Amino acid sequence: MLYRYKDGLEMHDSERVQTQVSKKGHAQLVIMDATYRDTGLYRCEAHNFAGRSQVMANVRVRGRRHFCAPFV
Repeated sequence: MLYRYKDGLEMHDSERVQTQVSKKGHAQLVIMDATYRDTGLYRCEAHNFAGRSQVMANVRVRGRRHFCAPFV
């Protein structure tokens, strides 16, 4: 299972924000047309039979751009 959070609140995929997972299992969060509202602390958690792992990224948006944050 893969869970994503922004500022402590669970996120779900939308037309603008999507999680993409490669064939090797690497996930990345893609934010299209990012604005200052997308600024925040992002966290991704992965859970499976072997255990749990998480990664965090502090994102600050200064202008409108396509942003892709890898969760490796």
